[in-house]
Amino acid sequence: RFEDVLEPTADGQDVNVRRRIKEPINKDQLLALVGESCHLRLDLGLKVPALDQFVHTVEGTPEQRAHAQDLAYRETQIRGWRSQKGDDTYLSLVAEGRACALDPELSGLEVTGPTKLDFIAENVAQRYGATKDHTFPKDPPGVQGALQVVFMSQGVPHGKEARSYGRLRAKLVEQGVPAERIRLVHDYDAGPQRARLYEDCRAGKVSVLIGSFNKMGYGVNIQDRLSDIHIADVGWNPAD
Repeated sequence: RFEDVLEPTADGQDVNVRRRIKEPINKDQLLALVGESCHLRLDLGLKVPALDQFVHTVEGTPEQRAHAQDLAYRETQIRGWRSQKGDDTYLSLVAEGRACALDPELSGLEVTGPTKLDFIAENVAQRYGATKDHTFPKDPPGVQGALQVVFMSQGVPHGKEARSYGRLRAKLVEQGVPAERIRLVHDYDAGPQRARLYEDCRAGKVSVLIGSFNKMGYGVNIQDRLSDIHIADVGWNPAD
């Protein structure tokens, strides 16, 4: 079943009418196809924790708004243009806009006001204060504190430069989160090092774990003490 919807243009200055899928009408057939390769059980009565979801809007700084206008103008210059190597493309403009929205310093902009990183740090620090004394049923004596995970796919550490990850960690420390209880997944190589990191998370030694969808999106067993998940930016892949 289809419907006509209004969608913003790439520069965000206008809208277009697009025909999109509203909902499938062959759900039974789709379930039958899935059932050929897996076994679905919907009658186990498993208890799952309640989920509270919040979407926060952060006001852009003057520099970010000016940069967005520049990106909008550059988008008008590539309409119908066969791009050459090094030219702007729609993907490069979107990527640049996403990076600037998260952390203006990724775009070389001066920071003159609160950014998304400041908001995330404040939110995570508040939740740290509320959960740092929390205990779990199987905790040994002296172990306490919940775990928060921050998914951030841009501004990942590069070489010795921590970039947005380092700036967020510094802001968290300024807000009162102990530095030794903040870990960056990119500091740990896949394999034994990463396994020990996740073991520390389950053992109550980590309060905040920062990583990307690529490195923590699946196959990570750290939910024992997990209380909050903060998604700083939207990933490229549909599964993100």
